[in-house]
Amino acid sequence: MSLSAPYNFVPLSRFILRPDWAEQANHDHPFADGLSGELSFTLRAHTPLCVGGAQSASSPEAPGQVHFYRTPDGVPAIPGSSLKGMLRSVTEIATFGHFRQVEDRRLGVRDFSKSGNFYFDYIKEPQAGWLTYRDGNWLLTPCKFVRLHQQALIDQFEIDEATWVKNNTVVDRYTLIGGLKSVKFSQEPHKDHPTGIATALGYGEFDGTVVVSGQPGPHFKANKSAKKWEYVFYQPSKEVPVSADLLADFQFIHGESAEWAYWRKQLGSLSSGVPVFFHRKSDGELRSLGLSMVYKVAYEHSLHQAVAHTQSAHLDADNLDMASLLFGHMSAGDNTRQGDLRGRVNIGMAFSDDPSVESRFTAPTVLSSPKANFYPAYIRQPKNEGKYNTLMDAHAELSGWKRYPVKPMNVQTPPKGSRSTVQVQLETLPIDSSFSGKLRFHNLRPVELGALLWSIDFGARDSCRHSLGTGKPYGLGQVSLQIDCAESLLRANDPAMAIADTESLLAGCRYAFDDYIQTAWSSAVQGGEDRWDESQPLVQLLAMADPYASQGRDDLSYLTEPNLFSNAKNAGLRLEPYHGAKDKSLILEPDFNYTPTVSGSSLSLTEAVDRAESDKAKKAIEAQQVRENFLRGQAKAKMSTEERELEDIKDVLAKPEPKSKTDIKTLEKLYRSSMETLDSSHELAPQLLLLTEAGDKLDNKLITKICKKIRVKFSD
Repeated sequence: MSLSAPYNFVPLSRFILRPDWAEQANHDHPFADGLSGELSFTLRAHTPLCVGGAQSASSPEAPGQVHFYRTPDGVPAIPGSSLKGMLRSVTEIATFGHFRQVEDRRLGVRDFSKSGNFYFDYIKEPQAGWLTYRDGNWLLTPCKFVRLHQQALIDQFEIDEATWVKNNTVVDRYTLIGGLKSVKFSQEPHKDHPTGIATALGYGEFDGTVVVSGQPGPHFKANKSAKKWEYVFYQPSKEVPVSADLLADFQFIHGESAEWAYWRKQLGSLSSGVPVFFHRKSDGELRSLGLSMVYKVAYEHSLHQAVAHTQSAHLDADNLDMASLLFGHMSAGDNTRQGDLRGRVNIGMAFSDDPSVESRFTAPTVLSSPKANFYPAYIRQPKNEGKYNTLMDAHAELSGWKRYPVKPMNVQTPPKGSRSTVQVQLETLPIDSSFSGKLRFHNLRPVELGALLWSIDFGARDSCRHSLGTGKPYGLGQVSLQIDCAESLLRANDPAMAIADTESLLAGCRYAFDDYIQTAWSSAVQGGEDRWDESQPLVQLLAMADPYASQGRDDLSYLTEPNLFSNAKNAGLRLEPYHGAKDKSLILEPDFNYTPTVSGSSLSLTEAVDRAESDKAKKAIEAQQVRENFLRGQAKAKMSTEERELEDIKDVLAKPEPKSKTDIKTLEKLYRSSMETLDSSHELAPQLLLLTEAGDKLDNKLITKICKKIRVKFSD
């Protein structure tokens, strides 16, 4: 069973396409076959659309509001930056580009979903210490610790119990007891706590410091499972340095917490330091540290390391991919060979074709923030195995480019108990709202312009949609772009180049791009797949852009309650590929590192235009066949099992000769199943008998044998 989520991932490819003319691409030196000009486009909304502009803050009385973006004179518009980001993300996937979307972080995890999982193994035998900052260095002073019952603490400091229960955050409780308090105590063993518990408070033989933590659940007397213990730190030992990497992990995980903000303000005045818990590696080196005993720990591998497990070249800032050539590239530092590249594609603001179009607000909802540490979704998982992969594992890989599949609009209601302060309403324009704009390009090679055109309309696939704006998880913002050739202008760098009509020239650029990328892909996979757009990244991208692919699915909504995430982990659920279960390790081996030497399409632009024209009719027929196949699949879904099996037999028989071994095995299985489920009195029996005659014509011993058995059975 698949995990429910409104998003999915396009898997990263081990193949990265790097055009070898990248170093020559710029604004000042024209390509001999370069083209410049502008494309006029119309954007149409297929579901209500919200491109966020001004926002109204939420309050205890009302949810916040995200207003549609408007020009100063009130006309609804879509900023060019929004359109550029939308097209660039498609281009990166479609042209096998680099995956550079993630910052290199080691995420934190605290996972109580299942006893004995990797997290419980990690947090065994915590140690305590004091974190200090001195002379520009972070230091940790390990110490011993014992448990301290909350009732004993309340009695010792004469705190009103009701006040203690009410003040349940770390900061509140330190404020209540007056900060870090020294105390005398004795230590006694305890069967549940290996380090012992504190007794004889105020007069014992040890000197220590009381350390408190928050109360995440009910108060300590509520039930047996309620948190009851705090701590006493004592007997500090020799300090050890804290590495910059370890401290960076700690600050990334705790950086926005109120507790760390509380301690940071006091760093200079704390004589002992900040109380922390920590773990060591097997060699004694510090492994991690946190502000509570059961703290978020940093994963063993960072996000960039996980990307590198798929293909380290994804992180290579010294080479440009197709998207970088089109939309620009900013180098990571001074050592990169190619440096910064200003984009040669510029998209202007698109304005509403109906400035007075009436908008409306959605019902209140909650916009969920990404939870990249939810490994059943964000980490590529093995199939049909009980164990999850996490960033603790040596070869963990990211799931890939995150995208929101287009689907029917369904704005989820806020979870029970959520306050209006976390709710929001989105101002949307209605279905069929349209916007007009201009896309300008400079000095693009035909192949590059073809790549841009492919990204605009997914390779002239009329059914595919982009996702734009706010509310994509709820089905909002499904849009398509259409080029108006009559209003578009093109100019060749070479004055001698004859410009055909705009529509034919753009078709030639599309053909040149397809020829180029197909040649590169075929070289990379050595014939492993016939078409580049049948590779797994493209299959998943196109499926998520196709509204027909979401029909009948009930697994495209957020999990709304925290316990549902834990339940999903306990049930072993994972986010399955959006379309199908095909997985060939992306065709290529993990250490694959192919850089194509294809310099561009081997076709001249004139040849490409001619071939595009001759293929136009063929593509129209193929598109119709795709649609018919889809409708046929829909019809099959409504059939009985027996009817569907007979239709499947017809489909296999209709395939061209010679039939593959797989086809023969499939056919034999279908014949056998129909023979077992039907008898001579069934209304479908005559159809099955006719299909056995067609099977005999294959001249295959296996099929002939099973067809003979069917006729014998029906003649009895």
